[in-house]
Amino acid sequence: MIRQLERMIAEHSKFGTMEGEERIRFFTLALCGEVGELANYVKKDWRGDDDVIQRRVKIIEELADIANYTFMLASLLGIDLEEVMLRKLLEFERKHAVAKASC
Repeated sequence: MIRQLERMIAEHSKFGTMEGEERIRFFTLALCGEVGELANYVKKDWRGDDDVIQRRVKIIEELADIANYTFMLASLLGIDLEEVMLRKLLEFERKHAVAKASC
């Protein structure tokens, strides 16, 4: 799936002419932009601006953009993000199980 996303972006953007570190910078900055957009929609949701359904759709779309850029960036860096995410979730679970048991 990640390779397909990279191909699609390469066909429709400047990304196709980028190499190495430039690609990493592009995806990092794109990811930051998408997180900012998500924060803005969450703020609007919190305040009750606009239509509820429209806000929720925008939040879902921004989350998808964030996931896409995150997985593509990880791919460029040679990181198996799914494996790392699972390991981190298990660490989180162990940490919070210990904290819960000591209460």
